[in-house]
Amino acid sequence: MNMSNMSYCRFENTLAGLQDCYDVGMEDDLAGVEDAARKAMIRLCCDIAIDYGYAIQRDISDNT
Repeated sequence: MNMSNMSYCRFENTLAGLQDCYDVGMEDDLAGVEDAARKAMIRLCCDIAIDYGYAIQRDISDNT
């Protein structure tokens, strides 16, 4: 798959996948590699929020 053709929906597709991961929650029965990936994803989400200047707290008026 040519990823440059997908750049128009990169964030939309990633948001859907991230929402799916969030909906699953913090299941304890993940395999070692999957558990490590979950933790790395959470750290990356925190890094993104910090790097872009967003507070980790979510404003309840933000419905997006």
